Amino acid sequence: MQEQSRRLIASLRRQVWVNNEATESEEPVEFDATAALLRLPLSGIQQFREHDHDSDVLAEDLPERVEWTGPFEVDMDVDGWLEQNGVPEGRKSLTKEDLDRLRREYGVI
Repeated sequence: MQEQSRRLIASLRRQVWVNNEATESEEPVEFDATAALLRLPLSGIQQFREHDHDSDVLAEDLPERVEWTGPFEVDMDVDGWLEQNGVPEGRKSLTKEDLDRLRREYGVI
């Protein structure tokens, strides 16, 4: 199992609508999104868009997300994390072998 510093840490930013604009309402909640990302299919990771609805799925089971009824964003650096874990060009160079290796290393089935 990898050490904590090499895990994919994401931030849930809860928001409220103010003058028709989503505005951060509370302190961000940091959480470990490693397993959630690695459970996605290879094509899902390769095409993953940060700061988009794709990233919402990473916080799907987070209690703070489940309890929140307003808008939110989930921020993380998938390419940087993949590069730290031996995938030189991040998502665009991720292979099935890379994904299988990462799943084994992080204990994600």
